[in-house]
Amino acid sequence: MFLRCSAGLLAAGILVLLPADHAEQESRRLDRYEMVTGPIVVDGVGADVSGLAYSPDTGTLFGANNNPAILFEITTGGDVLRTLKVTENNDTEGVEVLPGSRLVVTEERLRNLLLFQIPQERSATQLHRDEAGVLRIVEAPPDNIGLEGVTYNPRENCFYVAKERDPCMIYKVQLAGSSQLLDDAEISELFELDNVETANGLHFDAVTGNLLVISSRNKCVVEMTLEGQELSRLSDIPLPQPEGVAMDGEGTLYVVSEPNLLCVFKRP
Repeated sequence: MFLRCSAGLLAAGILVLLPADHAEQESRRLDRYEMVTGPIVVDGVGADVSGLAYSPDTGTLFGANNNPAILFEITTGGDVLRTLKVTENNDTEGVEVLPGSRLVVTEERLRNLLLFQIPQERSATQLHRDEAGVLRIVEAPPDNIGLEGVTYNPRENCFYVAKERDPCMIYKVQLAGSSQLLDDAEISELFELDNVETANGLHFDAVTGNLLVISSRNKCVVEMTLEGQELSRLSDIPLPQPEGVAMDGEGTLYVVSEPNLLCVFKRP
């Protein structure tokens, strides 16, 4: 299924096909990535940065600060373009960018997904929670080990959502038909992780069809199949608490960490 790969990509060394035990599965080979920029201090977005997503439409990054609840847009070099305070909320964790200028955000303690429309006016400074679409992923008492990362799979029109720990779980949120609204979504457990202590952020790689999972406790990014099989790992990330991960169309990897740090990784 994933063997269709252009000669240009292979020549550039962006993708490889893993042999034997990982037959017919493309991989980014994260173990070959090196830090090329950072850590960069991202000023003006708060000191509790967690989620990160890349927007192919704008070529920029969107991030989430947990408390106070702030969503922000920055360049891939860490320059702040705008910040949006989320009213009636202090628990924003993961963030994902959708087509049509929309953002999906996780609320950790309440275990919700929130769907926001990104204001077209650059002068806008707020997003109102009571105007967002809301979907409860799992019923549980509010605590600080709930939902963290979220990412979108356009192939299947679904989200993947990470529960941080106890257990580390990846949920699949299947949307209805071609809709990207949260109404009538079906929620299921995709797989439980036993190779990291925490699951803090997610990125779906549309090129390989794999998931990237970042762990703050293990300070690593793990590339995994949708069946939960580990393919490669970027270890020893030089950040205090890496929680957000994103990748652009060229395969460049971006990682954010508390308090407000950004690192960029590439394959040589």
